[in-house]
Amino acid sequence: MDSTRRFTDRVEDYVRFRPGYPGAVVPWVAGQADLGPGADVVDLGSGTGLLSRCFLDAGFKVTGVEPNAAMRRAGIECLSDYETADFADGTAERTGLPDACCDLVVSGQAFHWFDPLASRAECLRIARRPARAAMIWNERRLGSPFMNEYEALLLARAPSYGEITASHVDESALTRFFGGGHSTRVEFPNEQILDFEGLRGRLMSSSYAPVEGESGHDALIDGLQALFRRHASDGTVRIDYGTVVMFARFA
Repeated sequence: MDSTRRFTDRVEDYVRFRPGYPGAVVPWVAGQADLGPGADVVDLGSGTGLLSRCFLDAGFKVTGVEPNAAMRRAGIECLSDYETADFADGTAERTGLPDACCDLVVSGQAFHWFDPLASRAECLRIARRPARAAMIWNERRLGSPFMNEYEALLLARAPSYGEITASHVDESALTRFFGGGHSTRVEFPNEQILDFEGLRGRLMSSSYAPVEGESGHDALIDGLQALFRRHASDGTVRIDYGTVVMFARFA
């Protein structure tokens, strides 16, 4: 499937059940980028606005660029209370935005869908000098029995999981995007505490999970229910994440 259409049938679950970002992320990025009050930020692959909201709450102006119409509509609705939020129908490679229109380019959870060199060229076009960018994403952390078994379930029951996750942290792609210059990488702890509805919704917000009616969906949900029963405490389970932030000025 075209990557710009992968989440069309998952918007509601994405809005309700995707993890957000720790409060320390935006201040750290703003400090690295020397951003002043009201600076212009472009959020590539902005989806439903999870990352855009963080920068808006910190007082920045944000333009979310999102190619998927259903996701973009959800972002517009979710961020309708912010006067400094704007939206564009575009991709990381072709945003449709004016030259030198922003002080910082960011992306949350979307970089692995980008063409590194084409998106780099577009960022250099739309960014004021010095061009600055931060790629931000949540990675599930293995180690607990629940997290290890959840990973095993995805590998066994979600046929495209391995193919998609293999590109989530592609160091060579990040190097091509940033141009080989100095970059700074930090990680912040993050988590979700979920009941079964939340766990199911979190899973179904992922493009690799077969939706209802598709082959493998019932077996995946049966496995998820069994996993939840084994590990739930007081009706919830915890998904552990590391929120990775990679910042650089373009070389």
